[in-house]
Amino acid sequence: MRAIGAVSFGLVASLGCLGVAGVAQAEDADTTAKLDRTEVLAPHRAFEIGVEGGYTQPFGELADGAAIGDVADAGGAVGLNVGYRFTPRWALSLYGQFHESSVSSNISNGGDVDVRGLSTGMMGTFHVRPYSVVDPYVSLGAGYRAFFIARHEGLNQTVHGIQAARGVVGVDFRVSEDVAIGPLVGADLNVFVSDAVENGTNSSIDSPRPSTFLFAGLAGKFDIGGKRIADDADLPLPAAGPPVKRARRAPSTGIRIDQNILTACAISTPRAYFEFDSSVVKAGDAGTLDAVAACFTTGALKGKSMSVIGHADPRGTDEYNQELGKTRAVAVEEFLVNKGVADEKVQTLSHGESEATDDPSEFAFDRRVDIQLVK
Repeated sequence: MRAIGAVSFGLVASLGCLGVAGVAQAEDADTTAKLDRTEVLAPHRAFEIGVEGGYTQPFGELADGAAIGDVADAGGAVGLNVGYRFTPRWALSLYGQFHESSVSSNISNGGDVDVRGLSTGMMGTFHVRPYSVVDPYVSLGAGYRAFFIARHEGLNQTVHGIQAARGVVGVDFRVSEDVAIGPLVGADLNVFVSDAVENGTNSSIDSPRPSTFLFAGLAGKFDIGGKRIADDADLPLPAAGPPVKRARRAPSTGIRIDQNILTACAISTPRAYFEFDSSVVKAGDAGTLDAVAACFTTGALKGKSMSVIGHADPRGTDEYNQELGKTRAVAVEEFLVNKGVADEKVQTLSHGESEATDDPSEFAFDRRVDIQLVK
């Protein structure tokens, strides 16, 4: 029990240090999420590793008439989650948690007994505010639980069961684009169905009864790979004010395609405009991108690479429009990848408002994405 307590304390302390380091790094880097903003970039299509540590308390019964509290009391627990963040809001992961509990005072020779346990399974997680510094989340899952009674003298005993449900509620405080820490609480519902003794005796529990382990502690998440994207719907509206004056430029279509691509792919009249403050590719504009995807997957440019460059009109701050341009480029990239274009063949960039016009009648043309052939 002392060992697990020390590990849990060390894990919590380490996560705290990582959080402080993450804040310092975020405040010093222009490309990372900052805690003086309410909105941050969220992980997307990223692998996610989570670690946790804290306190656990069992309740319920091992079997009919055998209370789990007669054997185990409070303890410490550590856990590991390995998963995949499909979208900023949804993730799926495998989890494992190990606990060591204090021996109940009902056992007269408690110093000669160690009580431990583990659970493992799969869970899904929904993030409520993935683009916010403070992001509440809910996780639900199910799996397997084992409860070990290790006797210093005598035969060890293992009680196996089904973890019918596992629920966790927590809050991520995102300290950088790749790191989040925060508190969590959770509980599970278990039904032990088998009792195995070290001498080889393995018997079914005739009257399975429910039990639960409550857990509270601190967790950290580390995102690896994937992308970090913004959500226009959650970003603040562009700042009001007159547009920045620039030299007048000729209008361009919503999706401007390199002439080399147009020629090789036999594409004509590409048009796909973005609405104000939006990065959504409208259904009516999908035909042009379908043709580009087909050309780069099975057509004349199969195996070639492209650059996708996002732009914005001049309304709003430079920083906001730079991020909006990036989000538009990512939206087009995801459309093409979903149509079969290899992810590594698409490079996304943002020019923000740097090439925008100062004529309101041309703002629709400024909200575009350029697709260029990489030679």
